[in-house]
Amino acid sequence: MEYKKRILNNKTKVIRINKIQEFMLSVFACLNILWIIVQILDYFFVINIWKNYIVVGIIILATSFILPVIFELITWWKRKVLKETYHDSISSLDEKIGVYNKIIDKCIYDIDDDILLKCIISEFNKSNWEEVIKVGKISSELYWRIARYELRVKNGEYVLKAIEQLRQNNGDKQYELLEARTYIDDIGYTLAELDIDVNAEVARENINKGKEIAERLHDSYLITKANRHLSGTYLKELRKIKIDGEEKKAQMCKEYYEKAIAESENIVDGYEKKRMKAFLKYLHGNILLVTGSPIEAIGEFNTSKKEFERIHDYGSAVKIFYCLGQIYELQEDKTKSIETYKQGFDEAEKLERNDQVLKNGFALCQLLKEKDKDEFVKYYTKIYQLANELGNKVIIEELNQI
Repeated sequence: MEYKKRILNNKTKVIRINKIQEFMLSVFACLNILWIIVQILDYFFVINIWKNYIVVGIIILATSFILPVIFELITWWKRKVLKETYHDSISSLDEKIGVYNKIIDKCIYDIDDDILLKCIISEFNKSNWEEVIKVGKISSELYWRIARYELRVKNGEYVLKAIEQLRQNNGDKQYELLEARTYIDDIGYTLAELDIDVNAEVARENINKGKEIAERLHDSYLITKANRHLSGTYLKELRKIKIDGEEKKAQMCKEYYEKAIAESENIVDGYEKKRMKAFLKYLHGNILLVTGSPIEAIGEFNTSKKEFERIHDYGSAVKIFYCLGQIYELQEDKTKSIETYKQGFDEAEKLERNDQVLKNGFALCQLLKEKDKDEFVKYYTKIYQLANELGNKVIIEELNQI
């Protein structure tokens, strides 16, 4: 409770201080401008402006305070109008996507972080199936990047319904690859990421549906991805402290990893093949870590990081910091572990990889609780706010137990 009170007080103080600072800077700026205007008038027009210096002083001070208030009200009104009318004011779907891409990095949580899903629902209700698919392809990767897993699942459900409608209407099969990918990613592995305890079997069932389509279409990339994700679901279960059938799950985890390795050799596209190989190194590192071979895991993680960086996939490379931090923690090197988690946290923030911000931040909270209370409060506040914004109930519950 003491930590939570400090965090709440911290947050309130920071918001108040920032607002007061902004307001006072505006007042000071207005005061300077008005002072210069008065000096110019007095110099050029020889107006005895200071004859009633008390009145002039009051006018200058009052104006300096009134102008920032007016500006603040205008800003508030503009934001209110934007929030209420932007859906109606943007006519075409492509423009909606363009606007979303512009606002996502700067004010995603201030305005509306599910605009794309709203677009999808709107187009779905109009029976514009191809538009649903077009937006769904864009939003899937975006929702994964910002860790809005529940929105990604909903996104995938609408895309699959749209594909089914097109198939029923005109026998259109051009979207079968997208259908496979959606089963494997959006309503497959994403469900496992949301809550492995609840969703494990449904996630695997959906991944297998996607895998069957990919096998029928002879798409080695998606077959490899499906096997990788199936291995990953068992790996998530192995991370739990107590699970039933641990040996069986470890066996399944390794089995699907080996299938993914074998199939990856058949991937045609050079970039996709290199990227998949890097992901498989990352997966193997995690398998070694969870099954008790942390030293060997370090080599796999470092190789994976280099391979990601070689193809300029820094968003995936940043995942390695959390894994290395875990290994240093197992080796009881808390200093190195904290240093690695902090590096991962900072890099993930820059790259807007919210999932990695949460992972590294949570690990830091666990290590810093007894070691450095001020640092603990700092990271706790950041990830609690982020988890709340993202609707990540699992992280919030885990934070409440620290």
